[in-house]
Amino acid sequence: MSAALQAAHPGLTSGFALNSAVFGLGLPVLLAGLTPVGVAHAWFLGGSIFAAFGWPGYLLVCLYFVLGSAVTKLKLKEKEAAGIAEKRSGRRGPVRPPLLQPPALQLSLTAVTCRAASGAQG
Repeated sequence: MSAALQAAHPGLTSGFALNSAVFGLGLPVLLAGLTPVGVAHAWFLGGSIFAAFGWPGYLLVCLYFVLGSAVTKLKLKEKEAAGIAEKRSGRRGPVRPPLLQPPALQLSLTAVTCRAASGAQG
């Protein structure tokens, strides 16, 4: 499996296995930034991204989540007092993250489907 994890396109099995391990270890952090439904959607997206794009794509999405969550929390008390804060203290649901919007999701699924159609194993 280590060779699959180092591949440019690791495949569905490796992608979802690694993503499940990351989610198991990082669940408290994920729940601080996402609703439970958002976590479920992010799990699917993370597995798809890793399967299609490997470590570079996966790490980019993780960095986006961490930085986006941090920016949302900046001066949260002041934003809440002014009435301009995000709902749920900035926790995102499945509709909010831009990476879950149809173009990005379709891109990751298309990459996985094309890879599977070409006969690559994962």
